[in-house]
Amino acid sequence: MAKYVGSTGAYMWSNVTGPGWENATGVPVDSTGNIAVTGNFDNAIDFGGGALSTAGSGDIFVAKLSGATGA
Repeated sequence: MAKYVGSTGAYMWSNVTGPGWENATGVPVDSTGNIAVTGNFDNAIDFGGGALSTAGSGDIFVAKLSGATGA
């Protein structure tokens, strides 16, 4: 995932989330710039709090990321 400044496209931050594939299906942003992400993944995914593993061939996720840092 990555965040860029909306008005200029300047890079802000990015992170690598897992060894498999990830697919974001919804990415709303709140009034303070925080990001909520929904989607699905295969293998494992890590948003910074430790890896989550799939229960089978794929799973879903919901994550909230700081707009300022991606934490």
